Amino acid sequence: MAVFIGKKHVEVLRAIGEGLAEREVAGLPLDTRRLIPELQMGGLITVSQGRITLTDAGKIILDAFSNVSVDEIPEVVVDSAALTALEYYYETGYIPREWVRYLEIRGLAEDGELLDRARKIFEAYKSARPTLVLTNDTVSFLFNVPFVGYYDDLITFTDAAGYGKTTISSLQAMRLLRISPPTNGRSVYVLTPAAEQVKVAITSAKTVGVHISVGVEEADALEKGIELASLVASGLQETGGRITEFGKAILEAYKRMTVRERRLVPVFVTEEEVDVLKTIKEIENIRKHTDILPEYSEIRRRVKSRRARDNLGEYLGLAEMKGLIERFEEKNKQVYRLTDWGRQAIVYGPVTTDAMKAVVYTAAGELPLPDWLDAAKGDGVIATGITEKGKFYMEISRMRPHLVYLTGYDVAVLARMPRKHYIKHEDLVKEVAEYLKTDDTSAVKMAISNAESKNLIFVLPNTMARLTDHGEKMKEVVESAKTRELAATKFAITPLTYSIAREMATHAQEINKLWKKAHDKRKDFYGELAKWLANRVRAPVDEVIKALEIMHKVGLLGDKSLTDAGKKLAEVFTV
Repeated sequence: MAVFIGKKHVEVLRAIGEGLAEREVAGLPLDTRRLIPELQMGGLITVSQGRITLTDAGKIILDAFSNVSVDEIPEVVVDSAALTALEYYYETGYIPREWVRYLEIRGLAEDGELLDRARKIFEAYKSARPTLVLTNDTVSFLFNVPFVGYYDDLITFTDAAGYGKTTISSLQAMRLLRISPPTNGRSVYVLTPAAEQVKVAITSAKTVGVHISVGVEEADALEKGIELASLVASGLQETGGRITEFGKAILEAYKRMTVRERRLVPVFVTEEEVDVLKTIKEIENIRKHTDILPEYSEIRRRVKSRRARDNLGEYLGLAEMKGLIERFEEKNKQVYRLTDWGRQAIVYGPVTTDAMKAVVYTAAGELPLPDWLDAAKGDGVIATGITEKGKFYMEISRMRPHLVYLTGYDVAVLARMPRKHYIKHEDLVKEVAEYLKTDDTSAVKMAISNAESKNLIFVLPNTMARLTDHGEKMKEVVESAKTRELAATKFAITPLTYSIAREMATHAQEINKLWKKAHDKRKDFYGELAKWLANRVRAPVDEVIKALEIMHKVGLLGDKSLTDAGKKLAEVFTV
């Protein structure tokens, strides 16, 4: 449906009623006639064979205002900001007070409660099939406006560039532009993936028609090869109905208007991690002339940051989980080597979770909070669009290896998160702090942020948090193990732990034979197991033994095989 509806739009819908011949439109006031294209863009009306009729979505909108006089309808009822607020409410069951006030101004809420009218409008939004209408002004706007920014800057740009007042409303109606509900008095906007696809299509086209319009009928004709004069005239079809390359690109944009893009996990990289990466690089350079190895003790001795030095195991685990370093065994030592990503991370520098949340939301056509956008601009991952640094960290989010790294804080977050339900961020902070018996809420908030970057949870702009699919699996792991023991362990589950569990699960029969052999010869099973695992998990025997002992302590490993929790850990990335 149109994501921009006001009093006059409702008046037009009422005038159309059961149907209106196109010739009758000439008798309508000029202001009314100008709104018909917007209603068509939003999927509330269709114009076919000389007649204008309401779509099912249009009828739902008309019903939503059936008992409301025109004078009671606000000038603006629905825009993308209102729909975003409703979308999060119907998904999570919670809406911030500031958003409720925004909806009250638009006649969608009263005394702090949403009206049934809001439900009907959201129902219409979900069912509507918008029409893609491209004019010279629309295309020019898309190419010149920054990809993402603050709402105030959008208005300044629109006024300064001389675009008409209807440009923003038309783009919202076609779902090419979204604007957020206000948070602390500020809003942001973003061009959607459909808008980006329009730009791709226009750029690749050899010739562009003066006016392009693709709705349900035109999209069906493009897919089935049914010739339409309007499509041939605009270069989307050849004579005979064959779709052109330009037509394919525009059809893709049309389809994306109603498709929600997958949001990536917002990876973070700390200053301490970058310092560790620089230290490994320094040792690698020294190694060209000496036998110094980039092992734990050598890295710890050379790393400059005291925080990195005091928590080196944590930063090595984080860097390995993200694919910035790889772990190897050399001369019976555990050594670390930079990957290509690790070398690039040194160049690009650190990035926060909030900054990358702005990036991954923007890339998916969703709306980041203004504070996230502030962080993204400060970290250099967003300027007028996503920067090369932002794209690099998105690549890590998309392609990073399947490894697990949980701290005691992560375990506490998983333990207190409900299954298949949302929880307010502030309530989760209290729950985790209580579980860990700590008053350090800053550390808890940081842990929750880190858990989001580890794909355990996600926190939406309305502050509601929920487990991801991966988080649901990891919650099963920690609850099947000795949860309190895990939470009390600084490095509860490391990439090495996960690698051991995976190898043991894959070779369960061999492990059983190894246990019987060790038992018959009265040898230490863990010692024999560590020797068997060492090459497979690329770690020295003594490091594997330490990991096995911790796994046994926290309930991932029994006397001769993985526990149920250990088996679940081995399968967390199995589809």
